[in-house]
Amino acid sequence: MRLTARIAAVLCLSAAPFAFADITDAASAVETAKKYVKARCTAEKPCKFKPEREGNQWRVWVKLPNPGGSLVLYFDTKGNLLRRLEAD
Repeated sequence: MRLTARIAAVLCLSAAPFAFADITDAASAVETAKKYVKARCTAEKPCKFKPEREGNQWRVWVKLPNPGGSLVLYFDTKGNLLRRLEAD
């Protein structure tokens, strides 16, 4: 029974959504985007970020290290990822 409870707890925690801070400006939009792409962007191979405000949401263009292509991440003002588009 204890093992089942532990497994259930781990599954619940892993399914929890990311808890990011509110996006209030371009700098906070970039910081939120960095958290989503941290596995693909390193100090040795940094990414380039270009945030843009679009109505009630933020669009962040991410240029991945070669030959990674590009991503476009859309966030609401609470930092939730709304949409993710990959481009070459």
